[in-house]
Amino acid sequence: MFGRQFVSRLLIAALLVFTLGHVDTFAQSQVIKVDHFKIDGYLCDFGTGTHLAFHPTGDASLTWSFATVNGQLAKTARVQGTLYVDTISAGGCANITIKFQNGSTALATRILHTQCPSPGGDANLSANQLQVDESFTSTELISVFVQTDSINPTSSLFVSTAPSLQRSNVNINNGNTDFGTGLHAAGTPTGSGVVMLTVSSGSVSALVNGTLYWDSLFSGGCAQLIIDFENAAGTNLSTKTIKKCGTGGNANDAGNHTDVNQTFVSGSMMQVRLRVGTVMGDGSFQSVKKKLCDFKNCRDI
Repeated sequence: MFGRQFVSRLLIAALLVFTLGHVDTFAQSQVIKVDHFKIDGYLCDFGTGTHLAFHPTGDASLTWSFATVNGQLAKTARVQGTLYVDTISAGGCANITIKFQNGSTALATRILHTQCPSPGGDANLSANQLQVDESFTSTELISVFVQTDSINPTSSLFVSTAPSLQRSNVNINNGNTDFGTGLHAAGTPTGSGVVMLTVSSGSVSALVNGTLYWDSLFSGGCAQLIIDFENAAGTNLSTKTIKKCGTGGNANDAGNHTDVNQTFVSGSMMQVRLRVGTVMGDGSFQSVKKKLCDFKNCRDI
């Protein structure tokens, strides 16, 4: 009895170690872009929903997601929709080819078809349809080609490219502490700073560029910008802190502003959190305004 209990505990412990050891290999994924499209391939269509007047009424979709796998940025493309045999009388076969590519090189190819031959007639019959849900993940994935059989190959082709760059303009007007660029007028920067996320093979490069201003007409003080470079789950990967203490007066004076140019590169990099506020005499960080920038946009939080 004791021996069996001991062995069982060892097996449970080993399973926990295995499970926990694999948690970090695949981080939380983030949907970056969804393309909606239809293919009217004459006798072979791709979309969703009811098929009316020789066309699908709804769109198929191609979803791009990013995640970190073993320390590298991996891109996933998922194709979802319905393949229809669209013939009035005679039966036939509808085919769809999905190519997941790195440039002109196919990393994976999926060729799917409906029941062959299908009965034909009403394209809404299940026997004349195939539900498609195909995914592929790779650090090298760049584009996806989706094509159905057609008399006109050009009209039956849809191509989607993975997002590779997100540039967001950021202007934070926060009382005595501002972030942007250019001339500071009427209490605010006239230009915007930039947060840029650039995808390369297996990693994301983040750039924060702009100017931090101490904006007080009559008194001195300290403006601070904290930049958190985070993964998809919001876990901090690296923090950069920029502080500028000014004498007050004209925010355009060199003593009242400082340039910001911070970068970070990681396979886990997914979003940038900005915090702008005032550093008080006791070291506390107050009157803080926050923005979160990812592959979709920059927004107040």
